[in-house]
Amino acid sequence: MRPGHPPRAIGAAARHDRPGGGSLSPETASPACLQIHLPDGRVHSFALSRPRSTIGRSAMNDLVISDLALSKRHAWIEKQGREFLLIDAGSRNGTFLNDARVGGPVALSHGDKIRIGSCRLYFFSEAVIANIGEPISDITTRIGQAPFRPDPAGYEEPTGFTFPQQLALARAIQKCMLPAESPVLPGFAVAADTQPCYAVGGDFYDFQMLDDGTFCFLLGDVARKGIPAAMLAHYSQALVRGAWNYESDLSSLTTRVNRDIWTHSPPNQFVTMCIFRMNLRTGEMCYVNAGHCPPLLICPSGEIEWLEESCLVLGIRPDEVYQCTRSRLPPGGLLALYSDGVTECRCEGGIEFERERLAAFFAGRMDRPLEPLISELEAELESYCAGPAPDDDVSLLLVRREG
Repeated sequence: MRPGHPPRAIGAAARHDRPGGGSLSPETASPACLQIHLPDGRVHSFALSRPRSTIGRSAMNDLVISDLALSKRHAWIEKQGREFLLIDAGSRNGTFLNDARVGGPVALSHGDKIRIGSCRLYFFSEAVIANIGEPISDITTRIGQAPFRPDPAGYEEPTGFTFPQQLALARAIQKCMLPAESPVLPGFAVAADTQPCYAVGGDFYDFQMLDDGTFCFLLGDVARKGIPAAMLAHYSQALVRGAWNYESDLSSLTTRVNRDIWTHSPPNQFVTMCIFRMNLRTGEMCYVNAGHCPPLLICPSGEIEWLEESCLVLGIRPDEVYQCTRSRLPPGGLLALYSDGVTECRCEGGIEFERERLAAFFAGRMDRPLEPLISELEAELESYCAGPAPDDDVSLLLVRREG
């Protein structure tokens, strides 16, 4: 028995009557999976084929469950070697393994029961094929909706796509456009996440190491939300990603990107973006802020600095020239980029979260690992909203220079 957990309700002694039933054999086994039992009695399966599978009600998760009791990013299952770890992402209502609330990472065993919201998930180190129920497509769909099934012949019948299925495909494409994982950099920690308020969103982020050893990163926010914003977000991200490869000067790069966005977007659309280029040896940074929220820099001494220098948003004037500003991330310092969905998040009384709360949140947690820190902030924002759905996308990008 693992420390801190009661005897398992589903374990070695209960394998004959576990959900799915049957015994494992080479003919009936496949990679590890979750078996999801919905309150209405339906059963779905979800293959744990990725190094990390996130679970929550946000459309950006690998497994999306439309249950208001779940946080937007509720938990994740991470594969480490032959072991699978269950990790709560700072959820408001908790994640339970065999009826015990999960604190830190906990290793899963074959047959374990996971409870989140009103759903029951059973972990199998090898998926039992017989009687397992309806599988969920590799393209993320919401539990409770018909799974999206791509036509193997190459989508020959587009008239068969329902709007939810088109949204599922758009959501999958948007997720693929974002970096699959945070970069591993000597002497630095990096993490980022975005949580759209609709199925797809207009926030985006990106990273890239250049040949000269400098590290580039950005966070952007397209005006408005939903599908139109997501399309312009993809285009804007692709413009910068391509320009990084041949334009080393951020002023020239942003000026060029602005002209392209103005040329190829509607007159009522614009993009805010903060683009950084950092020397990993010295922590020296140059950046262009095109109308985005002022980045937050916290020194190891606790001193707070808002990088207030800003230029015009992108896509308004084709002949605008953008200027770089310089700063430095000291050893032990933290740089936080965020979208206005963070600071403009409102409680029931209409009071915004504001940047002072954001600074106070980070100032007391400077030594925390960055990915759990982002999850904790997302949970705090969700709690601050006190029930109503957020009305804007929420995105964060954190860079810490290890002291």
